[in-house]
Amino acid sequence: MSDKRNLIRAGLLSVAAAAVLCAQGTPTLTTLYSFKGGDHDGMNPYAAVTVAKGGVLYGTTNKGGKDNDGVVYSLKPPASPGEPWREKVLFHFQGTDGAFPEGSLVIGANGVLYGTTEGQVPYGGRAFDSVAFSLTPPSASGDPWAETVLYNFDCCGPDGLVFGPGGALYGAQALAKSTAGTVFSLAPPASTGSPWTENVLYSAPNRRGGNPPTGPVVIGNDGVLFFSMYGVYSLTPPASPGGAWTEAALGGEGNTSGVVIGAGGVLYGATTNGGTGTTCNGGQNGCGTVFALTPPASPGGAWTQTVLHNFTGENDGSNPNGLLIGPGDVLYGTTQLGGTFNSGTIYSLTPPATPGGEWTETVLYSFTGGADGAEPVAGLVFGPGGVLYGTTAGGGISNNGTVFAFQP
Repeated sequence: MSDKRNLIRAGLLSVAAAAVLCAQGTPTLTTLYSFKGGDHDGMNPYAAVTVAKGGVLYGTTNKGGKDNDGVVYSLKPPASPGEPWREKVLFHFQGTDGAFPEGSLVIGANGVLYGTTEGQVPYGGRAFDSVAFSLTPPSASGDPWAETVLYNFDCCGPDGLVFGPGGALYGAQALAKSTAGTVFSLAPPASTGSPWTENVLYSAPNRRGGNPPTGPVVIGNDGVLFFSMYGVYSLTPPASPGGAWTEAALGGEGNTSGVVIGAGGVLYGATTNGGTGTTCNGGQNGCGTVFALTPPASPGGAWTQTVLHNFTGENDGSNPNGLLIGPGDVLYGTTQLGGTFNSGTIYSLTPPATPGGEWTETVLYSFTGGADGAEPVAGLVFGPGGVLYGTTAGGGISNNGTVFAFQP
């Protein structure tokens, strides 16, 4: 989490950078919004946006707002082509109701938004301001959105939630009490206004060196949960109510940014470090990888891990974030650093034409670190028409981050 806050660079696109871009051809990236920072509209979006009805985007910024604890915002498409997108701050966090969100939002019934805040850990103390929350749209135009704290975590909040059976929310929390973290569910109350109920499905022991579970979790067939914890793990629901969930290590290594599920139940993930790259982190720990985990042919067998790409830390990028699966199982993602200007990239990975062949990485865009943004620390999402939407934690007009659209 600390590496997300290691933001660098400021300033607009330089003449030298512009010359390089012209030589490479004009990229099809559009900056939809540049955050101003301060108490205006937030700053440093660490999470991907969520696409809602009508192409409206919802997201969070880690900082900024009236109390510098982050905000929830919306971005509405223009009524006519060529007009600007309209940004609106829906909620300013104030500490006791949450602070420093890092995860994406999910949309529930009646347009209610659900999310989490990371909180903070004072030196020598326990975390606070880590919550799960809901944000309910107003019944009348112009009225404020209403925030409700659904649950207070005893330490660092999860990086987002997902909906599961029965309207429960699932997530992975780092550093819970005496463990390295938990995978949990939050069950909605039977009556409006009552608290949500947390159910810890798995507690990560410190035997793994204190590496915490990371989220969001992914729900597969039969309610099996997949999550990351210096590798990829599964949690299988109990055969009967009240039984224990069963954890299994599937493979993978390094700090994994979650997984996505492809055809045939194959899991795809990215590690922010590891691999064969030697130009990152002083030549140590690698520049990151993208990998696949193929389920066994028969129950109980071992999963097969395949590294699809080793990032070099040069033009192909370094320190990749979460993945997105497109048509034909093409993978799309971002890297926090690397690229032509070492400000991050958008890339695709195309499956081989024949089984067993090499996947092809294509750098679709290199961020300049200027007005187009710098250092995306979250993945991408699809919008209407196959457009990719994403955020950068830095760069933009005021160097406080951006929201962008990219046509692959």
